[in-house]
Amino acid sequence: MADDNALVDLSTLDLPVLISIAARLVNEQVLARLRTAGYDGVRESDGYLVQHLIGGPQTPSVLAARLGISQQAASKRVREIEERGYVERVPDPVDRRQTLTRLTSRGVGMVSRTREIRAELEAEFGGLGIDIAGVRQGLVAVVEGVDRAQSYRERQVREGD
Repeated sequence: MADDNALVDLSTLDLPVLISIAARLVNEQVLARLRTAGYDGVRESDGYLVQHLIGGPQTPSVLAARLGISQQAASKRVREIEERGYVERVPDPVDRRQTLTRLTSRGVGMVSRTREIRAELEAEFGGLGIDIAGVRQGLVAVVEGVDRAQSYRERQVREGD
């Protein structure tokens, strides 16, 4: 009978499982540090919508298409993030019948702080003796190896977002 209290040897985990665990733990750190910095209520899922607003305001239909969800689902997501003060809906100056969603100053601050936190974490990992450039190169090879790189290269998010 196996010892239920035995610790898992992380080095024996399958690579996809280990990558998933690492990503989840890093994202939890980012969210915890954002909350400490005063960005309450931020969820990991917010980033999927917010990343499409970094380049400027977007219509609900554009957001829905980029997220691969219905316009109603996109509007619900916008409303949830808007209630927390990170985005706002404003009239389209070109077509007053249309609304645009844009980042608020609080949303821009949250994006900026998120980038800083990611840089801090990379520096901390480097301080642990981790070859950050090597890890990055390896992960790029994994993405390219599963033939998904093209979809990520086509993302309309600026570098570093």
